[in-house]
This record gives sequence, C-alpha cells and structure tokens, in this order.
Amino acid sequence: MGSRHPTNTLDRCPRCKATGNTVVDSRPFASGRRRRRRCFECGYRWTTQEIEGDLVKLLRRLEAALRAGLEHMDRADELVRGLAEKLSDQELVDDGEET
Repeated sequence: MGSRHPTNTLDRCPRCKATGNTVVDSRPFASGRRRRRRCFECGYRWTTQEIEGDLVKLLRRLEAALRAGLEHMDRADELVRGLAEKLSDQELVDDGEET
C-alpha cells in the first residue's frame, strides 16, 4: 500500500518537501480517514487527514461567508482564495508528529 505520485502539495514531505512518500498506516476517524506517511527521501513520518464530503460543503459555505464579510478589505479575495485552495485539497496535515 503506497503512493508514489502525490496528488497535491499536502502529500509533500513537511521536512524536505520531496514528493515521494508511502502510506504506512490508514485508519478511519470521526470525519474521514487518517493516514500515516513516510518520506522516501528523508524517512520523516507525518499524518494527513482526509475529510468527508459534508465537511467540504461546510467549508465551501465558510468560504462564501468569508468573501461576503471581507469584500471591502484589501487583498480579501487573495486571502480567501488561498484558504479555499488549501481546504479544497480535502486533507489536513498534522506535521507535528514524528516517529
């Protein structure tokens, strides 16, 4: 079980930024799936969390609310777009775990 072709930037190693990694463990959790990954280059391990579709819909509503609330602020569109891109990958990274 492994992934040699990461699909997004969250699949890059948080330490060395290499794209080659493998999933060493995969488990369900409350709102999706948690995966432990190991970098082929430096051996660093980190956890990614895939979130379910309903949460993605909620995040899109949050994006729309942020755009509406920040429409008069300079750079608001750029800030919201950056946040939306990170959230639309449907994974959250916890790079604080090292084993």
